[in-house]
Amino acid sequence: MNRFLKTYIDAFDGITKDIWIFASMMLINRLGTLILPFLTLYTTIELGWSKIDAGTATMSFGMGSLAGALLGGYLTDKIGYYRTMMISLFAAAGFFFSLQYASDFYILCGLLFISSMMSDLLRPALMTGITYFTNKETQTRAVSLMRMAFNLGLSIGPFFAGALIELYGYNLIFIVDSMTCFCAGIFLILFVKDAKKTEVKKTVDVTTVTSESPYTDMKFMLFMFFSLCMLVSFFQILFTVPLFMAEELGYTERHVGYFFGVNGLLIFLTEMPLVHYLEQRYDNFRVMKIGALMMGVAILIFIFPLPSIVSIVFYTLFVSYGEIINFPFIASTSMDRASDHNIGKYMSVNTVMFSTSLILAPIVGTALLEQFGYTALFSFMFLLCIISIVGLKFLKEEFYPKDGIKVSS
Repeated sequence: MNRFLKTYIDAFDGITKDIWIFASMMLINRLGTLILPFLTLYTTIELGWSKIDAGTATMSFGMGSLAGALLGGYLTDKIGYYRTMMISLFAAAGFFFSLQYASDFYILCGLLFISSMMSDLLRPALMTGITYFTNKETQTRAVSLMRMAFNLGLSIGPFFAGALIELYGYNLIFIVDSMTCFCAGIFLILFVKDAKKTEVKKTVDVTTVTSESPYTDMKFMLFMFFSLCMLVSFFQILFTVPLFMAEELGYTERHVGYFFGVNGLLIFLTEMPLVHYLEQRYDNFRVMKIGALMMGVAILIFIFPLPSIVSIVFYTLFVSYGEIINFPFIASTSMDRASDHNIGKYMSVNTVMFSTSLILAPIVGTALLEQFGYTALFSFMFLLCIISIVGLKFLKEEFYPKDGIKVSS
């Protein structure tokens, strides 16, 4: 236990006060992560839509995320990360609040698009802000700390959201999500530094690349593609896995909330020391391949006739730890690839990749489910993870020489 505690404490060594403040803002914001985990249940059960319509609505959320990533990267390079985050938080608060009044298919899809777009302006701005207060040794762990804050919010929010839905209905979760965005915006104004105003110099030691734009950096774009394959499989956790739990395993919204709570809590408790251990011993690509394999095995378990609790426990453990040892290294590899003047653009592409997976995951997942059933769906998602592993194995030689030291493009 003493050794574990020492490892846990050492994982936070060198992380600055400013990064902790960023993480606190993220925690406040993500305590309201209530809508997305329950969106397919809300549209199918509460509104009575078909699975295809529910997938389209969720795809609208993903398309908004994509638009927000693109606009967020542009705004970050033009007006700075601080102003971009402020616009994101206060605008998202207003639009999330309005969602409770929409039941028409087209109006709800439109509002989901705008709400997600405003919310995801934050992501490239936040990742760019992190680079001002980290160096080469701390940036991966800084990303992990942001994810710890995110997942603590994700464990607390949905944990109570399932109970709130059963007691008071779905409208309350839209209000809570709005309030957390607004409170995070107030926290930003009060406590978060604007690096340009305080003249904090960017200290991150990034790998110089020859491409001015990430879109012409073909090795980086291939890396984004193979990461996308894995993410489409992973994000079934938000879309078809809750449906599977409700339709095939007989769980309620409360149980779905508990599942997300355990997932987030596992990540919160173990991500930092695990990432700290891995980054000292292995290159990014080796770690990401193992993470992709764990995610693939996790979703494949659902095709076997096991007791429901066994399936859920196995899936939760494998998908949680697959996420832990994959996502921070995707972000840090993207940071490594950029230079000082285009870090916003590279982090925007990284966010675009995540957003694109949020578009593809629900529409591909629900379409496969509607036409072929759960076995075909989960088998296909496992195949996507295998494609990701093979692609990352190929790209490793492009990003790293034989001695394991990172190289430029």
